[in-house]
Amino acid sequence: MVLVLGVTAGLGLLLAGPAAVSRASLAERAFWPAWQRLWRTARQLAISQHNETVLVVVPASRRVELWAPKPWRCRQTIPIPRSLRWLDGPTKTDFRFNAQGWGQARTVHWRSTATGHHWQQAVQFGGSLVNVYETA
Repeated sequence: MVLVLGVTAGLGLLLAGPAAVSRASLAERAFWPAWQRLWRTARQLAISQHNETVLVVVPASRRVELWAPKPWRCRQTIPIPRSLRWLDGPTKTDFRFNAQGWGQARTVHWRSTATGHHWQQAVQFGGSLVNVYETA
């Protein structure tokens, strides 16, 4: 009886670690298309409304927000998975798109605590999200 409980508990511990990593990986994989859709939405909203829009990454509350004027308010939010870390500072970071949909060129960095992978995203002058790549 004790042997059965020991084996069961051991198997549970062995399987719990990979399952948690797997769930974190799934959450991260679901995040990237949502991030790209929100990015595209921010640019298109700026162009269609002829006004500046702002994407704000808020590491403290683990979310990305889309802000637009008339009046200024948060239009859309996506959560950042718990296993994903924003490496470009502990304070909120904003990406501004002017009325033509143009934004500042920059590179942003993320790190996965589940897989240890590093994500680097280059943003062209003009605001297009390009060169998203992952390194182990």
